[in-house]
Amino acid sequence: MSIVFTRQDRNLYDVLNQATEDELLLLSKIIGEKFSSDIDTNCTDPFKIARELQLMGGHSAANLWRGHGVSYWELAKDAADKVGADTDNAEDIDDIEWALLETLVEKALEKMSADDRQSFFEEIGKNAPGKAFTLTDILKPGVTVGPSIYLAVANVSMPHILRTLGLSAAANFMGGRVATAAIPVVGWGLALGSVLHSMAGTAYTVTIPCSAYVGAIRARIKAEKLDL
Repeated sequence: MSIVFTRQDRNLYDVLNQATEDELLLLSKIIGEKFSSDIDTNCTDPFKIARELQLMGGHSAANLWRGHGVSYWELAKDAADKVGADTDNAEDIDDIEWALLETLVEKALEKMSADDRQSFFEEIGKNAPGKAFTLTDILKPGVTVGPSIYLAVANVSMPHILRTLGLSAAANFMGGRVATAAIPVVGWGLALGSVLHSMAGTAYTVTIPCSAYVGAIRARIKAEKLDL
């Protein structure tokens, strides 16, 4: 039952099957830092990573009873709800992943100085050449978020999200081998810390960053198909 459940989770398994080795390694490093994980930090098996992430999103007793974890949709929505994102009108998984990442960024920006906000958007601009990003561009209500925008925001945000949640090995790996720009923005890290500090030590230290990063993998796949 567990094998079928995982392979039929198209929102997760199909994406991981198209992930690069580095993308899979980052996910395994995030998941593998949890003592309860059944995979190591060098795993690159899409099925094992997907199954472990599903289990991390569910209650251990419930997982045992049903023989598997929860769907990626349920996991990502729970992670987004945890940070206060509005997912009530989400029509597809992209909406949930963006609501999660957007809320983390929005809350952190509220606590950042004007100089730190400018540095943050300059870093995003380096990830998306040809466009000057502002808070209005990215966080305007109802804005259509394309894969290039998601990638630009995720590449700058993810190392700081990982460090804030205490996932130093994953953060260092991303900064060194995955992110195209991981230059620290001091104010961003401090602000994000005040948003996420209460989540340390829970399964959310896995489901929050993994949901945001699976969204980045999905965005990368879409961007390549669109030749962005």
